[in-house]
Amino acid sequence: MTSVIAKEIALITGANSGIGFEIAHQLLQKGTYHVLLGSRNISRGSTALQDLQARNLPGSAELMHLDVQSDDHINQAAAHIREKHGKLDILFNNAAVALPEGATERERMAAAFDINATGPWLLAKALIPLLKRSENPRIINISSGAGSIGRRLFPESPMYKIQGIPYRASKVAFNMLTACLYVEFGLGVKQTDATEPESGKDDAGAIGGTDKKIKVFCYDPGFTVSNLGPYNKQEFGARSAEKTVDSVVELVEGKRDAEVGKFIHNSVAFHYQQLNRSRREIRLLELLPKTQWRNNCQPACRLFHTSLDKHPPYLALSYVWGDKSDPRRILVDGCTFEVTRNLFEALSGIVESESFIIWIDAICINQVDDEEKGWQVALMGDIYRQTSEVIAWLGPSAHNSDAVLEHLDILGSISESLGLPTDTSLCLTAWKVMLGIASHEGDLTESTSNPAGLSISLHAFEILLYIMGGFQSHRYLLRLSDLDHLFRRQWWSRIWVLQEITLPEQARMVCGAKRISRRRFHAALKVFYAFAGIISKLAMQHRSFSDYQQELLTIMSPKVYLMVSMSQIYQQQDYSLLLMLRTNSYNSFAYIGNGVQQPLGATDPRDKVFALLGLVNDKDSLEALGVFPDYTKSKEEVYTTTMTAMLRKGHISLLSICCGIEGPNGLPSWVPDWSKPDPPMLQLVGDDRLFPTFNACGSKKEHNFVLPSKDCKLEKLLVYVKQVDEVLQLGHVSRLPSMPRAVSPVEWLDVMLQLAYYVEKPYLDVKERMQTAARASHAGMRIGKNNMLQRACEFPEALTILEEASMSVKEGDLIVLVSGAQTPFILRRTGTKYMVVGEAYIDGIMDGEAAEGGEWFHIELE
Repeated sequence: MTSVIAKEIALITGANSGIGFEIAHQLLQKGTYHVLLGSRNISRGSTALQDLQARNLPGSAELMHLDVQSDDHINQAAAHIREKHGKLDILFNNAAVALPEGATERERMAAAFDINATGPWLLAKALIPLLKRSENPRIINISSGAGSIGRRLFPESPMYKIQGIPYRASKVAFNMLTACLYVEFGLGVKQTDATEPESGKDDAGAIGGTDKKIKVFCYDPGFTVSNLGPYNKQEFGARSAEKTVDSVVELVEGKRDAEVGKFIHNSVAFHYQQLNRSRREIRLLELLPKTQWRNNCQPACRLFHTSLDKHPPYLALSYVWGDKSDPRRILVDGCTFEVTRNLFEALSGIVESESFIIWIDAICINQVDDEEKGWQVALMGDIYRQTSEVIAWLGPSAHNSDAVLEHLDILGSISESLGLPTDTSLCLTAWKVMLGIASHEGDLTESTSNPAGLSISLHAFEILLYIMGGFQSHRYLLRLSDLDHLFRRQWWSRIWVLQEITLPEQARMVCGAKRISRRRFHAALKVFYAFAGIISKLAMQHRSFSDYQQELLTIMSPKVYLMVSMSQIYQQQDYSLLLMLRTNSYNSFAYIGNGVQQPLGATDPRDKVFALLGLVNDKDSLEALGVFPDYTKSKEEVYTTTMTAMLRKGHISLLSICCGIEGPNGLPSWVPDWSKPDPPMLQLVGDDRLFPTFNACGSKKEHNFVLPSKDCKLEKLLVYVKQVDEVLQLGHVSRLPSMPRAVSPVEWLDVMLQLAYYVEKPYLDVKERMQTAARASHAGMRIGKNNMLQRACEFPEALTILEEASMSVKEGDLIVLVSGAQTPFILRRTGTKYMVVGEAYIDGIMDGEAAEGGEWFHIELE
């Protein structure tokens, strides 16, 4: 450390440790300051000075014995600075005490006020003349959020439950004294005491003379490592003094002069360090135990980098982000970090008595860095495959959820002991025999074995039947309304949950304080679905059953069961992106019941594609076609690129879900809007194999052209078509009377026959009409809203299109065959191009009858 006196003179009280010591360190690093280390303990001050000198820093420093409780010390300090330096540029009032000494509360209050308020005020007043000799004088009073009255009254504040009356009250006084210093010496407003006689002139706002104005700051450093109390340590989530003082230096350098005179909170947000993409680095979080949280209520954690290729041990969290408009604050490496209320509750719910390592997307990925977010999201499939266990946070306890999970745990345990997660056939057979639904012709004895090799007593099946159905007593029955509430929690509606619950080997569901493994949860649901099947059998035989059993049928959610089963299904079957997009948009995951569709949702519509890429088997080929997580692209770019890739893979049948022209949405008419439910299609989905297997285009399959640019963005889409007709007259939407859930074949045939007719010529015989009716039964007929049999619209020439498309069809639209597609389509001319309106069913041409002969030609879709 050089002995040359630097230009700027800075006095720091309480400089022997903590924030004061770090302020000295950073000023000395700059080489333009001479630092006066104020310390009331000479021994500790000497140690601090020796430490700084040993670092060979370019600035200079000297020790000053200064106890702000002593008037003599204050006067001696002012005299020393005046005689040796002639001025003072910066005063840091940093000395403070959190737990003052004293035998009585009065003594402790007096000591706190003397050290934290009165002493700093008197020191500042004594040094004002020296500060006015500086070119740029500053007073920086290091205060505390504990002195904020607003925080004292705010229940969500981490300081809400901290009493600390002497410290809090003295810091409130310190804040007021800072304001007084600012008004008098920062603004130059002449001050008078109320006891002085009135001058007859109101000069409260008069600026006094030409005195040098002093910049006065009141600064709350936040939760920082220091000697103020037992919890101001890094292991309790306190940020390092180095990070805190980075912000203090901004006050010194004039970067925050616009905030002069204000109470400044150091709400220093966490700053991410860049990840190494080539090493496949990720961030992991160490969640500290609650005993190390600030006041036991503000989650605290540490973040660190590691390579995914090193296979580090960690857990992973699956949760719903929730409403971003109501954030909560946690501490990450001692810095303030805002999270949603849902994540705050999740951290509070999963915390253990010991710290543990976990991956959480909202914290471990820099959400404001679109480039990083893209390649980190691309790793999420591997992140969830490699985790030792996923914690699925369903939410806090509500609607008797504790009892629901306890019941499911018991039921799942019995189910596992009977081998039901592997095969329910033995259980179903036993139940049917017990209820007289069917007779068993095989060898169903008192003691038998299931496929898992377990020896099972039929009495166990009987007990399980009574537990499930309440045939003897309702005393121990689960309240199904509570189970229904569990099934309707937001977690089940989030698209990211698919890979989060599917890919890991182990997972547990957590709701409030209750936990249940994914395996046991699945085993319990197996029993419920097996029993629901029994109830359905009873209904078909017109057997009576209880209200409880009827209610059970109505609440069983196929989506919940399928999602919990996905980990087993995924091991047995490969999934393409095409199948996953269709499944989420219209098929199993979207179905709630009673004809209602609700696809799995995402806050960001781009995630309707990105969230599925970790599950699919064609991820590499899709990436080569430009489909990978990229948050620098808009939703329209992502959806168009995805559809382009699907078309280049030959999946022209995806045009079937581009039904209806809803107005401008930024997408070409041939690109599905995957942020919305798909409209019903004429065929059921099985990858790109649709059923029934219509083949309206016949053998015309390889004449469509997708012409992308070098960056995989589409330049032009040409499709090979044949016009088979034109819409000349519009019909009406069929809405037949409400029908029961189960109808007889005769009733169903009668409905279909009502739809099967020709306008221009009659059918030759009943047989031809019945064949048409059978084919028409595939053409979009289903139970719809309000149990109405709907979705088909009748046109001349036995043309049937789906209702959603029919709302947009106009006279003059063309009916065409598209090469490679299984159904005809409705197109509309727009200048030299065409727009997709929807698909159509035309009896008599669905198997290629109209494909041969005639002219096929290319058109461009827009």
